[in-house]
Amino acid sequence: CFVLQINPEVNKYTGGVFEPHTKLNLQASHFDVWLGHLKTGLAPYEGPKATEWWEKANQQALLFKYKLGIEPVSIPVIKRPKD
Repeated sequence: CFVLQINPEVNKYTGGVFEPHTKLNLQASHFDVWLGHLKTGLAPYEGPKATEWWEKANQQALLFKYKLGIEPVSIPVIKRPKD
């Protein structure tokens, strides 16, 4: 799970992350809310790791919406600059 990657020392989760979401009747707006909460949580942080988390979250949201058959809404995906 993306969120648990933030602190793998406390990550006790095992199993696939997609299947449980298929039972939740999620809408595209749910992912926008999730991204909003994550953006707020990441606000105090900056640097490559925070950017990486934000990018992964956006990619995960797009992937889940695609796999759940939800019409994608516009989600800005910020790409890291190439070194």
